[in-house]
Amino acid sequence: MAEQQMKFMELKERLRPETFKDLVRGFGEALEERHDFEFTVRDQKCKVPADAISKAKLEVEYEIDEGEYEFQFKMKWR
Repeated sequence: MAEQQMKFMELKERLRPETFKDLVRGFGEALEERHDFEFTVRDQKCKVPADAISKAKLEVEYEIDEGEYEFQFKMKWR
């Protein structure tokens, strides 16, 4: 069965440092082992398919604006 197409959805959740580390570590392991990465954001189950890395546009961003810093990894795929 094909995944349902969504028009738009954005979920954000503030994480504790331990939770953030576990999430990043889990994503890294999924990439290394080439399996799906499943996680939950605001009670919504989310999945990054194993084959997404080969299809994705990958970016890293580092931004400084008036003393505020931002570091972000971004991965987009269809």
